[in-house]
Amino acid sequence: MESKFKFVLKVILMNLFVLMLVFESSGMRRGIEMISILPNHWDTIISYDENFLVTSSEYSLEEIMFSQLALQNCAMAEIKDLAKTVGSTQTNNLNKIKTIASKHQVIVPSVLGEQANKSYKKLGNKTGADFDKEYSEWLVTSYKENIVLFEKATQEGGNDEIKSWTLTALPELRTQLEQAILCQKKCNKM
Repeated sequence: MESKFKFVLKVILMNLFVLMLVFESSGMRRGIEMISILPNHWDTIISYDENFLVTSSEYSLEEIMFSQLALQNCAMAEIKDLAKTVGSTQTNNLNKIKTIASKHQVIVPSVLGEQANKSYKKLGNKTGADFDKEYSEWLVTSYKENIVLFEKATQEGGNDEIKSWTLTALPELRTQLEQAILCQKKCNKM
């Protein structure tokens, strides 16, 4: 009886999960983050770890796509160098996320969400100094959010592989945030 109840509850919650992704009605940058209040065990309906894998893959996808855009539209050499680094780091992160997700049969997004697409198109219309300023601001915000997500995963996640990887990845993310802040400050002086 209990497993039947769990199955029905899982189906209901998965449908709600999909609706949150589609509508992003929570007002948060990622509607999916609301699910993080659920228990953090792999055998629960939607675990914190599953939420982390989906959300962090969204960040990685965005940062990869936006860094490719930066390589085309930026004016500052520092932005171009940072975009190369970000693209490489986030490609590695996305590959790791996909590997872990696959082991646990978690499906992660492979395309940008609707809100990210809008931001991408908006930023894609800018070039030169305007692009550099907006990209560096976006990157600082994205990295701050991503770091919080990774820090939370080291504390609240239940999967040891995720905890270990996030602890290893955090120093590089923090370093790139510092570089993004320096670029942002330079852009704001112009």
